[in-house]
Amino acid sequence: MNVDRSILEDYLSKKFFNILINKSDELEIYNYAYEKYNYPKGIFSDFLSSRKSIEEANDYTLFVIADSILNATKKDYRKKLSDFFTDREISKYSGIRYEEPNKIEFPLVFNMIQVSDDQWIGSLNVDAFCALQESGLINYNPVTQRAMTKVTRDNNELYRITLNKSAVKEITADMLEHIYVPDTITLNIPKDDIYADFHYDEQSRQLIIHSLEAFDINDGYHRYVSMFQARSKNPNFNYPMELRITNFDIDKSRRMIYQYDQKTKMSKQLSDTYNSYAAQNKVVQRINESSMCNLQGKIKIGGLIDSTTLAECIKRLYFSKRQSDSPEQRKEIIRVSKEFIEDLNMLTEEDDKYLEKEYSKKEIIILTILFHYYDGKNKISMIENYKRFLIDDAEREEKIIYDFSRNFNRIRKRLIPFLEERM
Repeated sequence: MNVDRSILEDYLSKKFFNILINKSDELEIYNYAYEKYNYPKGIFSDFLSSRKSIEEANDYTLFVIADSILNATKKDYRKKLSDFFTDREISKYSGIRYEEPNKIEFPLVFNMIQVSDDQWIGSLNVDAFCALQESGLINYNPVTQRAMTKVTRDNNELYRITLNKSAVKEITADMLEHIYVPDTITLNIPKDDIYADFHYDEQSRQLIIHSLEAFDINDGYHRYVSMFQARSKNPNFNYPMELRITNFDIDKSRRMIYQYDQKTKMSKQLSDTYNSYAAQNKVVQRINESSMCNLQGKIKIGGLIDSTTLAECIKRLYFSKRQSDSPEQRKEIIRVSKEFIEDLNMLTEEDDKYLEKEYSKKEIIILTILFHYYDGKNKISMIENYKRFLIDDAEREEKIIYDFSRNFNRIRKRLIPFLEERM
């Protein structure tokens, strides 16, 4: 595409709202898509009305929807397909007629372990999830899922599936890098599905579904959407995911979602510490494990220097933009690690009290900003300026701020001018 996919998704989502208000436009658009691409009105309608999230659509579907909206009516949207798609994509997708995918035939057989008489656990790969989706067997049920987002424009209201796009983007990136640990997606056979007919064979450990109208996706919708995003970027992507199948009524489905939400939540900083693939954590690990560092083994959770705080500071100063593992990033990890070991050694050799003292969160922030500022500069006055700033800062009376970002930015705004005056 000529733009990031999310830009097109946002553009189409805004147009959906206007089209739903003007029913004549809606019918023209459906007819255009059907006549030119054989694209089913029912599937188009699911996306346009937000019964399906646009993030689930593959690139071909996005093209058909965009072409239909831009060209089916006489309205001038001031956009062209070429604003979103490359010439090669336009040539490719323009010649494709939609073909009904091969429908999954019943019975559906899942290799699973029975947890209780209404819960089973197994695994399923992306190919199988795609087959279920293309057969219309996975449904987003707003009654049992998290609350939908209300959008209001010109006194008109529309409800959309609630989706954290930044979370989807991050999960998708991890999946494509094969560092995402397979997690659970919960599909529910609704208790009120009059077509549902299934049984569990204990001998073969198989859940056999003879018929059903559709599964409701009760949990894992962001992971589910991320799978399709990853598939659109890499057609060969076929990740395994843990699958939980349930047979709950509405009340029990809601209870399950409530129960998931009550899990102990980590702070973002602490959660990030457990991402062993993150560049900042690799730096902290290298510093702490280096026999060349005077504070070897002292940089950890509960150590003299809190590793969570240090990693967050390093991330903000050196690795603020997400980067996949690459030779350039590995070189930067090594360089930053060496720089910090050198600077910490200068500090502890200048005054040996720093070998044993416990560093406060504020001191860790000050040190990392200081080390970053002197990176590539003459460091002869670095430690002296650190001590001077601590004295100067201690004389200030300020309101306590518990938000890390605000604390970090406030200290940085004071420290940088302080250092520049003394260069």
